[in-house]
Amino acid sequence: STFSSCPIPSYQYLNCASEMSSSNDANHIARAAAKGTLFSFLLRILSFSLSQITLRLVDATTLGKASIQLELLLSTCLFLSREGFRLALINAKSTSKDISVENIAWLSVPLGSIISLLILVLHYFYFSSETSGLDYQIAGSLFAAGALLECLSEPVLILTMRTLNVSDRAAAEGFAVLVKAVTTV
Repeated sequence: STFSSCPIPSYQYLNCASEMSSSNDANHIARAAAKGTLFSFLLRILSFSLSQITLRLVDATTLGKASIQLELLLSTCLFLSREGFRLALINAKSTSKDISVENIAWLSVPLGSIISLLILVLHYFYFSSETSGLDYQIAGSLFAAGALLECLSEPVLILTMRTLNVSDRAAAEGFAVLVKAVTTV
C-alpha cells in the first residue's frame, strides 16, 4: 500500500502530515514577516532619504511652514478619513460575510475624498493669498492631493491586515508612502 514505505505506522501518518503542514505554515508566516520587515525598513530608508533631500533644498522659513501647518493639514485629513475604518474593520470578527467588510473598507475612499476637499477649502479660506502667498495655497493643494492618494490604498491595507498578509501590506503601505512623497515633495 502507499503507507508501507513510510517509516511511521499508518495510524500516526495523519498526525505526521498535519505537523508537517503546520511547520510549512510557520515557515510561510516567518518568510512573510521577514519580507514585511524588509519592506518596512526600505520604506524608512526612502522616507529618510527624501527628508534629507528636502532639508538640503528648502530654506528654513518655508520648511517651518510646511512642517507645522501643512503636516497638520495632512495628518488631520488622514486621521479623520482612515482611523475609524481601521479600528472598526481590523478588529471585526471574521464571518462568512467578509464581503461586507470589503465593501465597508472601500467607503474610506469617498470619505477621504470629502475630507480632503473640505480641508482644502478651509485651507484656501484660512490662508488667503495676501498673507501667505499663492505658493502656500498650491502647497496646501498638493498636500490635500497627497492625502487623497494615500487614502486610495487604505482598503487594500485594511484587507491585508485582516488576513495577516504581511508582504502585500508592506506593498500597499509602500505605494501610499511613495505616492504621498511624490505629491508633497
